Amino acid sequence: SIYNQWNMTADFYYTDDTHTIMADNYYAYGEGYSTLDIRNGADSIDASNDVNEDFLAIGLRNYQVNYGLDGLRVGDDTSQLQNGYELLGLYGDASFTLNGVLEIRGGGAVGSGITLDADMLLTNGNFTLTKSGTAGVHLDDVTYEFHMRDATLDVDNDGIKLVLGELWSDFAANDVRFGGRTTGVSMGGIAMQQYQQGSQLVISGGGANLAQCMGGTGVDEASCHASGGAWLDTGSEGLTIKHKQILLQENIAEGKANSLSVEMNRTAGQAGTGQTLKFNNIYTSDGYDDNTNTFGVENTMTVDVATARVIKKNTGTDSNGITGNAGDEVITSGKGATDYTYVANPDAAQRANRPEALILTNNVKIKELTIDSVQMQHGSSATSANMLQGMKLQNMDFTSRLSVTPIR
Repeated sequence: SIYNQWNMTADFYYTDDTHTIMADNYYAYGEGYSTLDIRNGADSIDASNDVNEDFLAIGLRNYQVNYGLDGLRVGDDTSQLQNGYELLGLYGDASFTLNGVLEIRGGGAVGSGITLDADMLLTNGNFTLTKSGTAGVHLDDVTYEFHMRDATLDVDNDGIKLVLGELWSDFAANDVRFGGRTTGVSMGGIAMQQYQQGSQLVISGGGANLAQCMGGTGVDEASCHASGGAWLDTGSEGLTIKHKQILLQENIAEGKANSLSVEMNRTAGQAGTGQTLKFNNIYTSDGYDDNTNTFGVENTMTVDVATARVIKKNTGTDSNGITGNAGDEVITSGKGATDYTYVANPDAAQRANRPEALILTNNVKIKELTIDSVQMQHGSSATSANMLQGMKLQNMDFTSRLSVTPIR
């Protein structure tokens, strides 16, 4: 058994085609007990594993974890602080207690790599979804029970690939708060179940590889500008994250399902005393029957850092004391938070000094997603009433592109 304590602060930098983004003032601290054992296969949490195969077992007991960051800076450490980490799945602040076990075996999906099994329980959680100063949106009093079987981690021609075997979990946030982390006004609670088989996460090099005219037409920067557009070139570097989720139909006998519940109008802080809206038995299929389920929900996100056109929204002086008119472009003269001016009609040299931005593209594809029922439950009543039955979303292909820069 090992007792661990840690306390650290750091800044993390990522450079993409000479453009840099920084996670500013990341902090982490905590304490807890861990164990390391080499065990026989007969002692695995997964009864289907080979009893003759030894494995490494890592145990965690009362791990109290705290971490967070101030925000992002695009350019260098003197650039203006901004949000945008939320879009990357990061939390502004987080604290929780973790207990559980992780089993690691040699050999992944393609011979090398590793295979993972895990049972984890997170309690006393508080997560900041987004924040501005001391106010934000927070998930408070969070519990999260997570189980994973036969997940494999490999590195191949596609990149870093995590293939999930069977995954099921229960998540609950007793309060969704607006304002302070534990004192803000609560809109109620949310709960979510997950039940998946064969889902995948692949991280590979190279982002969107865009070189195109936004808001106009043209094959290069000059012709694009002449048509009223802005040329966006994300370069050849960056990251691509592909996530496929295969959502299974509910397994009533084992208590596994995909569902989402929202509870409001309750006795303060007491789950199960209000009115609950539940989206029940959510699952995917390939469309022609419910027995074939290989497509799932496919989500592809690219992450790049590049220059982008930024337009002033209102006439007047901004929060940094820089004056301009609505419709003017932001043109930078350096990396600092106030090293910019507003220009009505920038020339080619000025357009080359547009501000750096976090560029995110996202594509979601679904062949068929079914919500078996939408239910309403009142108070502690054990019965529920169906509001809608048999909802389906078919053949969805949705693409978005965002450039994230400071509010000025």
